[in-house]
Amino acid sequence: MFATIVVGVDGTERSEYAAHVAADIAQKYDATLILVYAYDPVPRYLGTSLYEEAVARAIAHGEEVLEQTTSRLPPSVQAEQELLEGPPAAAILRVVEARRADLVVIGSRGLGEIAALALGSVGHKLIQQSPVPVLIVKQAEEAG
Repeated sequence: MFATIVVGVDGTERSEYAAHVAADIAQKYDATLILVYAYDPVPRYLGTSLYEEAVARAIAHGEEVLEQTTSRLPPSVQAEQELLEGPPAAAILRVVEARRADLVVIGSRGLGEIAALALGSVGHKLIQQSPVPVLIVKQAEEAG
């Protein structure tokens, strides 16, 4: 049913939990798990040296988040990493398309319906634009 699962990670406890849920699904279906971290675009008006430094810091942070998340997954899970520049929802959707993914998994931010609509949350955008099912994972303390 699921051969490729994309999970958005950002270093938060919620995204870590979502990655574990996605890993559990990946194990059950012998699927490939693709962890996606997206960093905000760096303004080019900063000038070359500041721009390059800001991009290097953003990439280093993204690599750290991806490595930490990967290291906490069960060793039996085949996990790959994607580090992209851009808004998270757009980055995740690019990976879904490029990798022909079957499922997207992200952590809930715990926002109410009104707040999520007003802020245009990643989950809301994915639900509306994803060509594949989207699983938004809530942790136990959020669900109750």
